[in-house]
Amino acid sequence: MGEMAVRKSYLDIIRLAACLLVIIMHSPMEGASGMLQNAIYTFTAPCIGLFFMVSGALLLPAEGGISFLRKRFSKVLVPTILWSLFYIGANVVFKRQDISAIPKQILSVPFSPQGHNVLWFMYTLCGLYILAPVISPWLKSASRKEIEIILFVWGITLLYPVIEGFLDISESTSAPLYYFTGYAGYFLLGYYFTRFEVSWGPARIFLVAVVALVCLAAIRFLPLGIRFEKAIGYLSIFAVMLTMAYFSALEKIGRMITPESSSGKILAVLSGLSFGVYLVHIFFIRYLLYGFIPGGVKQVVCTVAITVTISFLCVWLISFLPISQYIIGYKWPKRSSTNK
Repeated sequence: MGEMAVRKSYLDIIRLAACLLVIIMHSPMEGASGMLQNAIYTFTAPCIGLFFMVSGALLLPAEGGISFLRKRFSKVLVPTILWSLFYIGANVVFKRQDISAIPKQILSVPFSPQGHNVLWFMYTLCGLYILAPVISPWLKSASRKEIEIILFVWGITLLYPVIEGFLDISESTSAPLYYFTGYAGYFLLGYYFTRFEVSWGPARIFLVAVVALVCLAAIRFLPLGIRFEKAIGYLSIFAVMLTMAYFSALEKIGRMITPESSSGKILAVLSGLSFGVYLVHIFFIRYLLYGFIPGGVKQVVCTVAITVTISFLCVWLISFLPISQYIIGYKWPKRSSTNK
């Protein structure tokens, strides 16, 4: 029981950090230099991987099959639909989008992100939820070595952005490693780190992060024939290296915080609100703040500060609504009646 509590504390801080990294990544606007944007994209590249690793750590192996899917989808499907409709409407109001496109967008909601591309994360998460009960029976009996083999094969696909400039790489459905590509690798990686209590020391964390950053800097500034935008993508070996380094560093910080402490309780609340913050943050950045602050470092800092403050405040207020779990996937916890 104690281990689960400690585990929850460090996963809370990782989820919260991932949310903040997403906001920072989306903060640069017109006027920001290419150098600044590249630097921000590089240091925030682990954001999505951290989210998926936390999900894998918490949910795998999945128990209950249909009941598992019903429980998970109840927290994701309705908010996805509601926010899709919200952003479709926001596009009409703020961006003067032609209303004739709305019927097609609404009908497309079950199949692809609509309103704003930031919702792609929700669709991928749903896909991982569907996959979880399928792979869970194997995970329960799989040895550490067997899981490492699967992660190694996934790692080969992460090299595609590096070697595609020199070799003919097929990423089609007929490719032999096609079924080992994608975000399920992060899902499994989070489970692997948690089940086997993988804990990197400061030296390894520093070394892995530095190697990834040096390689990315070389790709960016040297004529190596590798596309930087793909090398820094979520499904590149360098992004995964940084994700593992961040996960390990944050895990060490999180283990120093007990869930019973004031810091632990605050982290738990902020972590619960982070799902809603992910859904709403892009509205403040791209619809309300866009163009009001000059580009550059000052603009990024101001945008992040304003967006974090307003987003968390907005989601916190929504959490008190009776139907908040259908809007932001979270409901403010009720007070215990034993204190009355």
